[in-house]
Amino acid sequence: MLTDPIITHQHGRLLLILPLLVLLQGCVYGMLDLAVPNDGYTEIITARYGDHPRQQLDLYLPEQKRADTPTLVFFYGGSWASGSKDNYRFIGQAFADAGYLVAIPDYRVYPEHLFPDFIVDGADALAWLEREGFADRGIVLMGHSAGAHIAAMLAYNPSYLEASGLDHELITALIGYAGPYDDFDLSSRKLQRIFAPAEPLAVSRPINFVDQNSPISLLIHGLSDNTVVVNHSQNLADKLRAHGVAAKTRFYQGNGHVAVVASLSLPLRHWTPAFADTLDFLAGLSREPSLSSSAATNPPPRTGTIGKQP
Repeated sequence: MLTDPIITHQHGRLLLILPLLVLLQGCVYGMLDLAVPNDGYTEIITARYGDHPRQQLDLYLPEQKRADTPTLVFFYGGSWASGSKDNYRFIGQAFADAGYLVAIPDYRVYPEHLFPDFIVDGADALAWLEREGFADRGIVLMGHSAGAHIAAMLAYNPSYLEASGLDHELITALIGYAGPYDDFDLSSRKLQRIFAPAEPLAVSRPINFVDQNSPISLLIHGLSDNTVVVNHSQNLADKLRAHGVAAKTRFYQGNGHVAVVASLSLPLRHWTPAFADTLDFLAGLSREPSLSSSAATNPPPRTGTIGKQP
């Protein structure tokens, strides 16, 4: 059962901008920068956390940092095979403008690299932030699609952080947008190759590492997502609650895989309430009991596991 109602939001406007959605589905998120303001942050620091060309991160320093707030680390999607931090200024700007320090790492991808290299990179990026003094108030892991998978693996499986010299308690919370957390389809040759090193395959599924020590989580998903179906977020929330961990869910009627993350940008916030829901969750981290694991209504339809590629 859901902890929150299904949200219906602005269906008509989505139809008017369907062509843009199609472009965004092709990972052309960088086009959002054309309409994203440059205010909200004082500068963007680009730093190397490793020797590989993709082991870099962008750090957004807010103009007016909120007191006692965690650092937000966002991992983008791209089927573990593509993507660039350079296309996600709209994420950095949005949360820096709200007073948060934001880091967006690049990570190694297929075909040169396979599981778990991209998760190891995520842990090393967090270690760099901690060493350089950018994680004194803890870290909230965030991610969309394949990036949500990376974030969830780091959040729920302590071994990756420990291998990078970190205490897992550094992770304050997880915020996942349309992530593949449970079993997903490996019928594509590409995904078979990416996850071939996972022996057994269960070690590549974040849901299998949930226990009573897992961080509280916010899971956001569109009910019209045909790429990663909503079952992933619902099943993960159920598993967290079964272990006594607070899990908050937000399911948006009429929204697909792209809308839940693209609507974090200032120009597209009328698509979904994802940005407001995320800020509300972040503000509530200091009021942890309010993130109740108790009941709710309106479960989403349960149809399969995963559609195409996250």
